[in-house]
Parts: sequence; C-alpha cells; structure tokens
Amino acid sequence: MASGAPDVSDKTHSGRLIRRILLAVVFTGMAGWILVDLDNKADLMAHESLHMGSGGAPPRVVPPSGIAVEGGFTEDFGAQDVSFTVQVTSVRNVSAPDVRTYRDRHLCGETVWPYSSGGGTYGLADSLVWLEGPSTGARSYETMTVISNSGCSLWPRVVAVGVGTELTLENYMDSPEVYRLSKLDGGQSTSFDQIGLSRYSTNNYMPQQKTIKLDEPGLIQVQSMIRPWEIAFVLVTEHGYAGQSDWEGKVSFNGVPRGEHTIHAWHHLTGETTSKVTIDSSSSGQILPVQFP
Repeated sequence: MASGAPDVSDKTHSGRLIRRILLAVVFTGMAGWILVDLDNKADLMAHESLHMGSGGAPPRVVPPSGIAVEGGFTEDFGAQDVSFTVQVTSVRNVSAPDVRTYRDRHLCGETVWPYSSGGGTYGLADSLVWLEGPSTGARSYETMTVISNSGCSLWPRVVAVGVGTELTLENYMDSPEVYRLSKLDGGQSTSFDQIGLSRYSTNNYMPQQKTIKLDEPGLIQVQSMIRPWEIAFVLVTEHGYAGQSDWEGKVSFNGVPRGEHTIHAWHHLTGETTSKVTIDSSSSGQILPVQFP
C-alpha cells in the first residue's frame, strides 16, 4: 500500500466503534425510560391497592401544624395535642334483657345473644362516646363499614364512623331481609331509608349486600323489619374523636387539641350523659371517667 493512503481496516474499526457507542446510548436511554415507567406504574398500583378496599377515593389529609419561620418551616407534629382514655361506668348494674325471637327459631333458637352492658366497676360496654369541641383534626380514616346479620343478630351492634362513610348491609339469613334506617335525635326517631335484600345465596355462599353513603352527622338506628331483635346503632361524626367502648367501658382518644371539651356518652339502655373536661398536658395518658346516674 502506498504511503499516505487511508487504512481501510482503521476506518472499518472506527465505524464499528461508533455504531457500538450509538447502540449503547440508545439501549441505555430505553432502559432508563422503561425503569421510570415501571416505577410510575408501581406507584399507581400501590396507591390503588391502598385505597381499593376503603371506598375508592383516598381520605382527606390534614396538613400537620407548624410555625412558619424565615427561610424554612419549623415542624410541630401534635405538640399541642393530648392522648387519653375515657371510661364509661354506671352507678348501677345495667343488665341487657334476653332478646327473644319469634321466627327462624330453628336457626336462631328462642333467644339471641344480648347486647353488652355491664356497669359499676366493670364499665359500660357498647357505649358510643364522642367529643364536642374540636371540629377538625384527627378525622376518621375509615371510609366504609359493614353490618351483617350473621348469627341472627346485627354485628357490630354499635360503631362510630366519619361523614362520607359507605355503610354496607348484609343478609346471611335463608329468607329475605328488610332494614329500616332511622335518625335518633332528642328521643325522636325519624325513618329516612329502607333497604331490602334477597335471601342468602346458597349457590355461591355469599351474603346479599347493599351499600349506602352516610353524608350527614348524627345517630342512626338500623333495625330489621322482619326480625326486630336485629338492631344496631351507627354514630356519624364530622371528625375522628369518637368511638365505641370495649368490655371495660374504655375508649381511647389520640391527638385531641388542648382546651375545653364536652364528652358525650350514649348507651341504648341508659340514654345519654355528658361531662365537661379541660384537656391540658396533665391529661396525657390519664383515664377520664364518665358515669351514668
């Protein structure tokens, strides 16, 4: 080969090297795009999985309290909030009467399990307890609840939920069911809805269901029009400072703003009682008593 003539092998080698570099850049870009897309899809699937079982839309998130300062933000997560327990008791023993049946006795027997009650030093179970005072804050994250007649009684018998909750009523009986929903206010009962369900499906062993949305606060009674002993109570509040007492009559409250509040307690056998309290730093971890006369 003459001196100064281009080397064909060098050109070929350079071309291959350039093509390899270009291919590496293209594959690297495609891999990066695929990873970003998969990451976005994973986030979306995790979000849907988190909220799929709670009615769809995610709950409203209240921003944490804090103090704005120059050049930044000083966080103050719940520094002014207190956690404590309310215990509901009664000066007398509250005995739940036997709940007698008059139909479906071949399935339910002559009586069904009565409501929890108690009283005295044992506390008053199945009481609904809520705070009057705070209007925002620890909003309940529950967006759905289910009440069923499995076992010939409605369960749960008492439950506290937030406004916007989807209430699902179920029928496990081998006969049709009709539920009447009524608002209880000051001793008055006002019917506002009626839910009919067909019999329990023996084909797929699934209960019959219907769902309604609870858009207004208040105390709701759910009662069967076919089996009147099936009865439950739902307390709907605009915040999360509410709950139902356990077998000791206790309800825990977390993140309550300091200040003057009124504790309300309601039991289907005793009615309602209230107690005014001042919540401050000394209330943290305490058991605050509320007693029915």
